[in-house]
Amino acid sequence: MRFTSPSRRAAGLLAATTIGLSTAVLSVTGVASAAENTQYADGDSSDTDYAATNDFDVAEGTCAIDWHVAGADGNDASDVPTYGGEVDVVTRVAAGATVHLSAGVAAVPGSAQAGQPSIVTVDGTTLISATGGTDGTGTRAANTAPSSIAADPYDGDNLSGGYGFISAEFVDCPQAPYRAWLEGGDGAATLTFAGHIDSDYSGLDAVTGYQYQLDSGAWTDITAPFNADDKAILDIPMSNGVAHSVSVRAVSDAGYSQPLSAGTVTPYAPIGAPTITSVKLSTSTVTVTWTDPTVTGTFALAGYDIGYSGGDWGNQACETDKTVHTCTFSVAAGADYLVTVAALDSADNRGLPTRVQSGVVPAPAVPASLPTKDDGDITGADGPISKVTAGQKLTLQGAGFAPNSTVQLTVFSTPVSLGTTVADGTGAFSAEVTIPAGLTNGTHHLVASGVDASGAVRNLVTEVTLSGGTPALAYTGFSPAPYIGGGLVLLLAGAGLVVAGRRRRA
Repeated sequence: MRFTSPSRRAAGLLAATTIGLSTAVLSVTGVASAAENTQYADGDSSDTDYAATNDFDVAEGTCAIDWHVAGADGNDASDVPTYGGEVDVVTRVAAGATVHLSAGVAAVPGSAQAGQPSIVTVDGTTLISATGGTDGTGTRAANTAPSSIAADPYDGDNLSGGYGFISAEFVDCPQAPYRAWLEGGDGAATLTFAGHIDSDYSGLDAVTGYQYQLDSGAWTDITAPFNADDKAILDIPMSNGVAHSVSVRAVSDAGYSQPLSAGTVTPYAPIGAPTITSVKLSTSTVTVTWTDPTVTGTFALAGYDIGYSGGDWGNQACETDKTVHTCTFSVAAGADYLVTVAALDSADNRGLPTRVQSGVVPAPAVPASLPTKDDGDITGADGPISKVTAGQKLTLQGAGFAPNSTVQLTVFSTPVSLGTTVADGTGAFSAEVTIPAGLTNGTHHLVASGVDASGAVRNLVTEVTLSGGTPALAYTGFSPAPYIGGGLVLLLAGAGLVVAGRRRRA
């Protein structure tokens, strides 16, 4: 039997009708923002990331560019900078057009020179020019920009270092969908995607609809409406046991966006639910047994996934192969757990689940007497413990218990509970306790009791000397009276014998 950490959530553990899903998730924005989808030119000669000039061809699928163009600063003879102009604008471009970016170089401080303009040309014709700052003696010329979709030319603030700069961010037309993914089910898959609507580019080829493509087939119109989260959801019929790919694209009067892959999924009929035959409880432990499902699925039975939960999400208890039909796992005591058993098929799909309540799991009892079986020591936060003080707050630590099980903490001579704690996923615990104020000074024992990973009783026992409590009585339990009385009797008997001897001699 294989055991995995209970902190791992079992997928779909509590979903009453959910099948384990094979999901592909991809995300692409309609307006490219990744470095490879933006071109730059930088007039700062010390910047090694971007050159002052840059040439590129407009890629297929790009119908516009979002520009930021800044001219370089000038400088007058008294070392006062004059700022270069800036232009923010979106312009249409044609696929295949050759673009040249030239970022201006700033004037030398105190040189009474003008800064160079930053210029964009497309197929040899100037598209945008952001003027450089003046030499201090003249008026800066106006910025120039073509007729555009969303132009906002303005005089910019002083750029760091005063250099010219150009960025060209590509815009898809129409804007492509994004965040498309698939969830496989029985004889179908659910396609979900989001439509990209960016008001900055609302004048670009408006999206009139969406289409999907199954494998390499024809493109099919999508009629599913978008919900409040701007997502469209539709079921696509597919053959069970066969891998299928799906792509989605936006449609406009001008054409189609670049296709967005939603990934690949293999639909399947799930294996039926197993039958849980018993749930047995012991100290901080649950044992569940079951029988095989009677309903087969697309793929062969390979094993079982067993989980438990006290809330909305489940923890995995065991994962077994198909020959094993029992699972024992440890949990924190005092709760009633929902136990789930589901089959796993050879494609690692999860079948239909069976669920049952465990009943309240019992906690370890406070020992009636000091345990004679000692499996190790309790330690403190700073190491071994040998001395404690009545009323002291103390951190107790130990290990070797069943993962996630409850541990009872007790102080002896007369047993007094210090409370319980829950071991972590490795079976270790760390808990703060208060040593009772009414204990008698002298020797006592700290005890941690529970179960180990096999379910056997485990005790950690540490002897400590306690001070600051109730003083021990001076009376030790020894009484001299019987011995004094006996000695007196013997003494008197001896005296009598002496007198008798004397009488006989007389």
